[in-house]
Amino acid sequence: MKLYLVRHGICRHNMTDSASVLDDPFCSTALPYDREVLIPQGVLQAELTGFFLRDVPFDAVYSSGLIRAVQTAACILKFQKEEKCLHILPDLAEEGYFTEKLPDLENHVYTTFWRNAELPTNPSATGLARVTDDELPPDIRRRADNMARFLLERHKNDANVLAVSHGAFLYQYLIPALLGDHMSAMRIAASNCGITVLHFQENGDVTVETANDIGHLGTAAY
Repeated sequence: MKLYLVRHGICRHNMTDSASVLDDPFCSTALPYDREVLIPQGVLQAELTGFFLRDVPFDAVYSSGLIRAVQTAACILKFQKEEKCLHILPDLAEEGYFTEKLPDLENHVYTTFWRNAELPTNPSATGLARVTDDELPPDIRRRADNMARFLLERHKNDANVLAVSHGAFLYQYLIPALLGDHMSAMRIAASNCGITVLHFQENGDVTVETANDIGHLGTAAY
């Protein structure tokens, strides 16, 4: 299996040094949803990523329930040659967000969007995440371990899987959980719409084919 990990496109939350997560609309809150999370540059980044990956036939596509990730995944799916379904995995949410637990991990795939749907701007139906101060690093590591097991066990026989998530969760938690001892001292940056591709082989070996690749973004990367 090749697992394509993509950070969401740039949004207002990324534009200020002191941005609070409360500036970023997310699910299950009373915040207004009358503003898009991705700024135009972020939408362009997501579309360039979709165009770049247009010849990769994804067997499964996942996103966190946070709207900036959902928007990014929806842009990417527009370029797939066949209709694909986007599944929401709340446990792919960024650190600092609380994920409401469903009865079991299998049931975390519970919301779908279609490629031809309008770009979602109201996240009310996309997940059950809210800001919290209660999730500590050990909790996030357990969440990442669960996600790693889920992806590797569910898709061990699939060719290509895409997951759109968030910088800190991807590169500080999920990728180390996926690579385990293969991580060694490797450090990977976390650019908006950077692509990391992990190739898991049948013999248990894993290869990092690309790490935070932003070459497809051109000047839109900055």
